Amino acid sequence: MIAKIKNFVKTSALITAFVISGQASAGLVLADSEDSAGQRGILDEEQGLVWLSFWSTFGSSMNNWHEKVDQNDGWRLATNNEVENLYHTAFSLSDSDHGDISPDLDLKEQGWDFKRLFSPYRHNSSNRFLWALYKDEDDKVKTMGFNHWYTNMTIVGIEGGYTYTADYADENMAIYVVRDLNPISDVPEPTSFAILGLGLLGLGLRRVKS
Repeated sequence: MIAKIKNFVKTSALITAFVISGQASAGLVLADSEDSAGQRGILDEEQGLVWLSFWSTFGSSMNNWHEKVDQNDGWRLATNNEVENLYHTAFSLSDSDHGDISPDLDLKEQGWDFKRLFSPYRHNSSNRFLWALYKDEDDKVKTMGFNHWYTNMTIVGIEGGYTYTADYADENMAIYVVRDLNPISDVPEPTSFAILGLGLLGLGLRRVKS
């Protein structure tokens, strides 16, 4: 009986840890709620923002991105500073890290985690490119992103971004779109994970007793 209880406690702890680790990634987490159009959001507590998943705007340009997004929910184009700060939150990079670099294990994991959050259907090895467009302070269209291999990573735009034409769009391009954080509806409840773990544990104990 005691052995069964110990085994269940271990299993419950592993499940709870897995749930928590799947939700958080390098300072970014999935927002609890979606907008009225079912758009998926990524919570950025560092900046008080919710980022729109790239999946919603792939193939868009700076001229037509709003056609795919319900602006009544407060979505807008991200600013230059917001985009740069996003990458400093998600990656262990400095301003001088750009171009071809040889990432350590942490940076590789950060790259894959970023793709799982922002591009859930495009994070496999055959779709390793992840670019998105934004505008700088001079209203120039730029891109920031990365080409992610298993052995190396090409960081594009960490230092100032690359300039593109305003109408540029292809299947690998998305738009950096954000809205301001709603503390009530967007912030995941940390206690929900504890409740989940306790619920699983309690259910297991009842089954062991019976």
